[in-house]
Amino acid sequence: MPASAGNTVSSTRTWARSPDHSRERGEHLVEKPENARERYANFILPTLQRPFEIHRTEYEDGFRDRYIGLFTGENDLLTVARINKDGGVLWNVMNVEDKRMNKQRVGELLYPKK
Repeated sequence: MPASAGNTVSSTRTWARSPDHSRERGEHLVEKPENARERYANFILPTLQRPFEIHRTEYEDGFRDRYIGLFTGENDLLTVARINKDGGVLWNVMNVEDKRMNKQRVGELLYPKK
């Protein structure tokens, strides 16, 4: 059930372009050049299109799907992308060890990696 060009991804707005976020919030992505957060943006679309797992997670205002992506390289990365009710995408990318990944697996498992 990954997002595909025929459904969620094509209609999903990015966080920075979502109308309910101010310019100042968008600048958070690039406010610390030493962190180079923008380099992680390229991991979000692959996470939505080919997730490792998808979990339906309950929040205060209802249920949303959390897409988990895993990437290996010089540093192993875990991405979590959540599609909000307004169509915006909230995402986070972090360096992880295997034991820390389990903390991100919250809710009902909808789509396991095969």
